[in-house]
Amino acid sequence: MASKLVTDREKSTRAVRAAVDTHCEAIATTLEKVLSPHLRKGEKMPDTALLARLVGRSLGADNEALARADKAHEAELADDAAPRTKRDTSAEKGAIGAGGRARRRSATGSPDTCSSTRS
Repeated sequence: MASKLVTDREKSTRAVRAAVDTHCEAIATTLEKVLSPHLRKGEKMPDTALLARLVGRSLGADNEALARADKAHEAELADDAAPRTKRDTSAEKGAIGAGGRARRRSATGSPDTCSSTRS
């Protein structure tokens, strides 16, 4: 299952892409009005409707890459189940952690060799 962050990003991207597809001509008209005063002699306005569509496609491609990376991350986490269970079971039994060191110390009568020495 995709993470909430990725799911939210996918929804947002779909909304933006739909808006671009629906309104690319209006976007182009507005961009041309805003940018045309900045054209220099001999320059002409690029196809801003195409630019808007390309930005929408780029967002879609980035979103697909994000979804693939999220799936790969989930698969990586999924194969850690056995080691995590073993670690958690060991911790509950007191074989590791501070509790385990304290039991070793009391059983052997000597300080934990992993501890730092104190003055």
